[in-house]
Amino acid sequence: MPDNEVKFPGGGTGSKQPRLELIPYIALIRGAARFELGIANRPDGTAWNALSTNFRTAAEDQEFMLSRAAHTAQHAMKLKAILAGEISDDGDDHAGAVFWGACFLICATEFLAEKRQIRKCSACGGTGKSGEWIGTNWMLSETPCPACHGSGLEGARKP
Repeated sequence: MPDNEVKFPGGGTGSKQPRLELIPYIALIRGAARFELGIANRPDGTAWNALSTNFRTAAEDQEFMLSRAAHTAQHAMKLKAILAGEISDDGDDHAGAVFWGACFLICATEFLAEKRQIRKCSACGGTGKSGEWIGTNWMLSETPCPACHGSGLEGARKP
């Protein structure tokens, strides 16, 4: 059975799925509330979310992406200052805003990767690990691939 398949106790098989149950419920609720706030604040339909008409194009706009990354960092730093007692809580859900920003940036980087068609490292096949031939078998080691420095991507720079 391929690595991306799972066999169920009843005998059925299916594609292995990400374990969404690992995401805390409250994080999803507060994240969804932040997306709803965006819709309320932008009744013209320009709020970015999975149902918006600009879902992909907004995430491919470099100026917008950089602006949202900076704004997300601003919310993260404001939340840090509140938690550290450096400033008083202003009532905004900064954690929810960071959640929204993380969702946006994940989608934006996925879209950019698809657009640029980032290739897997030709030396390690995208595993990010080096290896050696032992007889007729290629054995992976835990040592990072020297060509991609463990990233698995062609042309990656050393961290």
